[in-house]
Amino acid sequence: MARRTRASTAGDSELNGHANHVSGSVKQEKIKQEKAKKGKARRVESDEEEEQPEPSLNVEDEAAVDGNVDAEAEDEEIEGGGTPKGRKRVRVNAEGESMPSTPSQGRQRERVKTLPRGEDGYIPGSIVRIQLCNFVTYDWVEFCPGPYLNMILGPNGTGKSSIACAICLGLNWPPSVLGRASELNSFVKNDKDSGYIEIELKGAKGERNLVIRRKLSAKSRGSTFTLNGAPATGKEVSSRMANLNVQVGNLCSFLPQDKVSEFAQMTPQQLLRETQRAAGDVNLTAWHDTLISSGKELKTLQERITGEQEQLKIMEERNAQLERDVARYQERERIEKEISVLEVLIPVNEYHEAKEVYLKTKERQREVHARVTKLKDRNAPAHAMLE
Repeated sequence: MARRTRASTAGDSELNGHANHVSGSVKQEKIKQEKAKKGKARRVESDEEEEQPEPSLNVEDEAAVDGNVDAEAEDEEIEGGGTPKGRKRVRVNAEGESMPSTPSQGRQRERVKTLPRGEDGYIPGSIVRIQLCNFVTYDWVEFCPGPYLNMILGPNGTGKSSIACAICLGLNWPPSVLGRASELNSFVKNDKDSGYIEIELKGAKGERNLVIRRKLSAKSRGSTFTLNGAPATGKEVSSRMANLNVQVGNLCSFLPQDKVSEFAQMTPQQLLRETQRAAGDVNLTAWHDTLISSGKELKTLQERITGEQEQLKIMEERNAQLERDVARYQERERIEKEISVLEVLIPVNEYHEAKEVYLKTKERQREVHARVTKLKDRNAPAHAMLE
């Protein structure tokens, strides 16, 4: 990067420094204006191309882009005059303010998937209009909520909760959801024979808005529905509500005043389920149920494995006991076999011992007999003389 050399004299250095400062300021202002124009153009292009996926850049392309950006920055720095330390100029945003440079600055962030709002800002299923006639405290009223957060303010007893009741009943939810009166005719204004609730909901993309009217009678507990002016049944209305994912029965989505205590008493598990139904994926509840059933199966299998392991341990101990019994039995058989052999061998041994004594005794008897015979022969003359 080019560096400016300082002049030898003090006057020249002051003059050059002042000139460089002035030219650098002018250049920087021009650069800021050009950057602002480029930023606006880029924003316009990104708005036009937000629906089209951007082609992925490989490592070489990213390196080339970074190299071009750095080269442009160097060229602009040379034209505008470098700093004494030769640093690169600070990046600026569309307003000309400095901003940090990050490696991923050139990459477009992945867009977050949002709910499909229409051109008027309403989400399918949003309430566009509510009209009440002879309902609780109202003779006739009509109002149009906005597409975003709506608040109804007023003193006590002016009918704020009545509007919540109208939303619930108009969309074919039972009065038990409200925790108030259990009969529909209780919501008709006093001294009136009939009344109605008309609710207009934002339709899906490409479809007209859905207008639901529920007519109430003070003399009967029943009611009648119309969908876009045509007669309909409560099941048809409930089916259309399910298609639009309207969950009035979910306390996380619709919390009547008389149900606050019930909401406060919900367990964390119940709150999790209701939150999943209200704000999660449509399949999240089914996945949760699958997870619970799989967890139960896993617990059952683990308990079964534990029982089998305990049974195996008992059988191993029993097997060890049987092995000891078998060893003792085999030892007993060996001893009994030895006894049977000894019972045979002992008489034989006694016979051989007796035979040996007999032979020795017989030999001695022969010797004694020969000696007697010899003595008799020697004493025969004496015996003859005595006779």
